[in-house]
Amino acid sequence: MKLLGFAVDSLFQALAPTIAWLFIGRTISGILGASFSTANAYIADVSPPEKRSQNFGMIGAAFGIGFIIIPTTGGLLGTFGPRVPFYASAILSLLNWIYGYFVLPESLAPENRRKFDFKRANPFGSLTSLKKYPIVLALVTSLFLVYIASYAPQSTWSFYTIEKFGWNELEIGLSLGFVGLMIAIVQGCLIRKIIPKYGQIKTLYFGLIINIFALMAFAFASTGWMMYAIMAPFALSGLVNPAFKGIISNQVKPNEQGELQGALTSVIALAYIIGQPLMLWLFGKFTAKETILYFPGAPFFVGSILCLLSLVFTYRLLKTKS
Repeated sequence: MKLLGFAVDSLFQALAPTIAWLFIGRTISGILGASFSTANAYIADVSPPEKRSQNFGMIGAAFGIGFIIIPTTGGLLGTFGPRVPFYASAILSLLNWIYGYFVLPESLAPENRRKFDFKRANPFGSLTSLKKYPIVLALVTSLFLVYIASYAPQSTWSFYTIEKFGWNELEIGLSLGFVGLMIAIVQGCLIRKIIPKYGQIKTLYFGLIINIFALMAFAFASTGWMMYAIMAPFALSGLVNPAFKGIISNQVKPNEQGELQGALTSVIALAYIIGQPLMLWLFGKFTAKETILYFPGAPFFVGSILCLLSLVFTYRLLKTKS
């Protein structure tokens, strides 16, 4: 249903005669579009506990590859008309839905299935359910800080590089493609080697430390080439999300993995609501003509501090647990 909803959303956008249709399509996608949480739940169901983190990383690898391919493909298709990319998106989503419905087997064993309950199916219910796992709730709070920090580069990258280095559209596009390539390498290859060798917790600490220093380096970069030099180690911060999810998923029962992933998706949505406006506000505040302190890197600086808080909180939590 998630993929079918996205296909319908893409068709609405392709056929939209007015902007209202776009809102209707996005509403449908929002209601039926929890594909990431479903994919994560599927991976949690079919993976042994010790392999969940590296398998979660495969989703990140797929995202990184998509980050390289899709903007280019969309741009090429867009030369045939502004609606063509949306038709292509609808076709791909529909093909994925057909494959999932008719080919992909059910991941959850019959003995681990539960009856549908709306109290657990809505975002507030799934978040409330985490209260019975105090350590999970605490870890999710730490992850929430990291998600907010992630909107420093996601929300302000174009504005920051134009403001500070005078980059044009091509330079921004190339830099984003390079980031996608680095993410794909880390999450598709390195995660499967690093996590089994060093364990989820050490990998998590390493990723958080890299994130702290990389975001701080972005904030104070003085020339454009420095951004590329920082991007490569910054990609290692991609270890954080799958390591966090692996640790968290190992704390709940097999028949609660879907509910957990739904709660994590709610956390991501909440971070989006808070993180994106916050980082854009910081950038605007510290680049305005009347600002007392001109500091375009303010969002990256704040993101680094949030990751530091997450590291301290997580370390104290896991140390107490052990």
